[in-house]
Amino acid sequence: ALKRKITASASLFFGKQDTVSIYVNLTGGSDKNGYILSITANRKGIITFLENNFAHISLFSLLLLLISLLLGSIFSKYLVSPVTSLSEEASEIASGNFKHRFNLKRGDEIGLLADSLNIMADQIEKYIVETERRINTIETMNRIDKAVLSSISHNDLLKRVISIVVSLFEGDSIIMAVRNSHRAGFDLLS
Repeated sequence: ALKRKITASASLFFGKQDTVSIYVNLTGGSDKNGYILSITANRKGIITFLENNFAHISLFSLLLLLISLLLGSIFSKYLVSPVTSLSEEASEIASGNFKHRFNLKRGDEIGLLADSLNIMADQIEKYIVETERRINTIETMNRIDKAVLSSISHNDLLKRVISIVVSLFEGDSIIMAVRNSHRAGFDLLS
């Protein structure tokens, strides 16, 4: 009986018996002596206790239920509110506003999630900027390629390439020159 933590003389259902004995082993791993708590429950005693204290038990149960509901409501708002906020802010990023950041400063897992989502948004924004830069470079190369393929003469080619370069840097002064190896200098193109 000492190896099991809880034993009983019968199941907790009384059945034909009027008394049930429950034994709880309280012996610790390092104790030299064995300690057993014996609890004896009498059917008539339990029923009498419940009948005599019905109002107190009902009031205690109702109070316990109300406290549980109140605490459940408080904890659910504490947990659900920041998750709802994260969801709304994630929708902002999902709609294409990659400059938006999560402003949730908490020291728990939800705060870590917000920080991770901010890092993810930074990475996405960097990838988009890099992709746009590459697309612009490819478009410029395609325009130059078309200019080369459609040019009739060397001068026509230079004029087309110069116009493409000038269109890329609107509002800035651009000077283009080609190295002339015969004169050991440069020829100005624009």
